[in-house]
Amino acid sequence: MRIRLRPALQAFKSIYGHRYTLLGLLIVLYSLAVYASMPSKFTLKPGNFLSLALVSISAWALWGFLMKCLPPKVRLFFDLLTAIAVAFFLLAGVYLFNEFRQFLSAGLIAFLRQQPVYLKTYAQQILHNPLQMGAWLLLAALLFALIHYRGARSIPPRKQWISFSILAVLTFVGLESGRHEYQRSFLPADLQILYSFRYGLIPTSDAKPLEHLVHLRKQDLPHDERSPEEKYNVVLIVFESLSRAPLPFYGYANRYMPFTVNWIKREKDLFVRMQNAMSVSAATDVVMPAIYTGVGPEQPYEKLTEAPFLWDYAKLNGYTTVVASSQSQKMKNFEGFIRDDNLDYYLHPGNLHLPLVNDVGADDLTVLDSVEKIFKRIRSPFFFYYNTNATHSPYQDRSPHIRDFRGIKDRYGRALFITDRIIQKIYRLIEERGELDKTFFIFIADHGDYTVKRRQRLANFYREALDIPLMVRVPPRWKKSHPQLWQRLRDNRRVRTVSLDVAPTVFHIIFDTLPGPFARRYFDGQSLMDSISPRRIVIALSTNDTRHYDAEGFGIYRGNESFLFHDNQGFEFYDLSTDSLQRHNLIDQMPRDKRQWYDSIYLHNPYMRRIVERHVHH
Repeated sequence: MRIRLRPALQAFKSIYGHRYTLLGLLIVLYSLAVYASMPSKFTLKPGNFLSLALVSISAWALWGFLMKCLPPKVRLFFDLLTAIAVAFFLLAGVYLFNEFRQFLSAGLIAFLRQQPVYLKTYAQQILHNPLQMGAWLLLAALLFALIHYRGARSIPPRKQWISFSILAVLTFVGLESGRHEYQRSFLPADLQILYSFRYGLIPTSDAKPLEHLVHLRKQDLPHDERSPEEKYNVVLIVFESLSRAPLPFYGYANRYMPFTVNWIKREKDLFVRMQNAMSVSAATDVVMPAIYTGVGPEQPYEKLTEAPFLWDYAKLNGYTTVVASSQSQKMKNFEGFIRDDNLDYYLHPGNLHLPLVNDVGADDLTVLDSVEKIFKRIRSPFFFYYNTNATHSPYQDRSPHIRDFRGIKDRYGRALFITDRIIQKIYRLIEERGELDKTFFIFIADHGDYTVKRRQRLANFYREALDIPLMVRVPPRWKKSHPQLWQRLRDNRRVRTVSLDVAPTVFHIIFDTLPGPFARRYFDGQSLMDSISPRRIVIALSTNDTRHYDAEGFGIYRGNESFLFHDNQGFEFYDLSTDSLQRHNLIDQMPRDKRQWYDSIYLHNPYMRRIVERHVHH
């Protein structure tokens, strides 16, 4: 029997010989270019990638074949819609890959489904940014020119439909087989996005909401006989996504923060910079509750919901309480979590009706304008908490309050310059009240903005994502009247300090005494004016009852040791005294008794044990 190949080849050519096939090829090349330029969460396996690249190109070719069958006006609409959507995902893919080490994930889709404010904010930033908007429209126009065909509608012959059906089945089989590689290896961008939507839109069990259920009573707290004039004000500034590098006051040479550098030089005898500070999470919505309460992320959900906030303690000791943030408090229900029962003033973009200009944050200096109005009428002593957002990726590089960035062109450098102006403005608020000599300043970041990007931040437990600045400026009269506490504070400079130490430190300042039995049952950290052991155990965790994510892990730090688990890498152990960058995994060389000790830590914690069991199960 004679096999007639020419009709089959012609049918095959009619399906693949059009512009959508080129679009599929361009997406494959784009994926390879992004992979080559940035570290990835997954390894590129050549055989898998090539086979799935062919599946991707085939899928686009089949879609283009269907487009040719449509009436011209309908085809125009779908071509335009495709060009706009693909342009958006290509541009967004670069940002997502840089931030999360992959183009998209089911966990991120599920998160956006629960937190639509992020998607809304990203769209707003594109619409209000001429460069981003222009890039999107230009790319969409180029893609539309590539894929749009102006020919009349044509009805393909039967043989072409037969070839189409066969290729459609083969492509579907390829797509189904490719889903097994979704969480294992690097895929073309379009398939990664497709699988992410497929699994991310399926309803899953949501994390428990952040709640604040405490009813703090004055009799639970230490009795303070000091007059209001004898008490010290507390200013707590929490930076968003800020590592010690490249801060100039931590020894890095740049001119991004001139005011802060000069302030520290001028009052060098009042500042203490912690050299080994660490966050307990690389996720903002996990570490911020830890800073507010002093409760570690590995603790039971009930302990977190029952713990008082910093300002609860302050309010019950006669302090005026002011909480302000440039971040949208709709994120992770913070607006409901931070109940204003014990707050005299609570300011955020929502109730100030401010537009979001960077990630989910408004312009910091605009928010501080509203704070300035409040500071003109509040009474002392006061507790003032402020949360910045300028240094969150993609970084705020402009502000209506700053005309001259002094020649700084770097986007991140500009964000640091804005942060410096934030510190300056808060300093001026206290200076104008004449209360610098009775005010503590505490500076800390929620987590780092890591520079050695091996993993996506939300599942990163290396020091590159956890090392943060932590700095205390004490009032002159307190230093003079508390020489022993001042010495302890200085002694703790080289000790590992953590986010959890903020709450007991503020408590110590507010009541002029270390936390008593009531507060100690919630505080998992220690006052920075207390004796902190150099062998303390620190646990870092980014998923628990309040936060779920598809990439998980944990870190256990003790002295010069770090014991880590990443769900796609397994266990790791590092000797920080000889390997501070955590490059040489010594897990196979650990003494048996030491390994058993670390195993006992995670096996006795339900969140950490679940992470390991989930990985072993998969």
